[in-house]
Amino acid sequence: MPADLLPAVSELHNNLIVFEFDSVLLSEIANLCEEWWKEELSPNFTNAVFFLSMSLTLKMKVDVHRVYALREAFILFDFEDDSIEDLKLLLIRCVISPLYLKTEDKRRFMAFMFGLSRQLVKEVLAMIRLQTPFCQRHDDVFLIPFKRNSAASI
Repeated sequence: MPADLLPAVSELHNNLIVFEFDSVLLSEIANLCEEWWKEELSPNFTNAVFFLSMSLTLKMKVDVHRVYALREAFILFDFEDDSIEDLKLLLIRCVISPLYLKTEDKRRFMAFMFGLSRQLVKEVLAMIRLQTPFCQRHDDVFLIPFKRNSAASI
């Protein structure tokens, strides 16, 4: 049965932006695509970028958890390609987002994120250096992955 539904689900996935004004329908379609990804029914229905953007816009902890749950999807992106700049900016925003700093999945997602690309790590560390005076109580989030990556590059 899932194979019969693949074209319909694929069409919904590819047109998520069309449903942006109906948040309930948009959320349901995103949930459907998320389930297909988790069940490995389609490798293309990651929605990781969608949930990443949503987490930074709507600022709901459940979306941060979803982003962490879908983190493996970010491995599929080529972070050396210039077309990925918007995604990089979203990931960098996570580093300074109060929502990400307050959730339990913060450390694990940020540590995972640091493993995606050396260039991304450099950009994130530059952002951290700029924000450190304002984020001192969250230094553990920044120092653990930084120490891990520094040790790996030595």
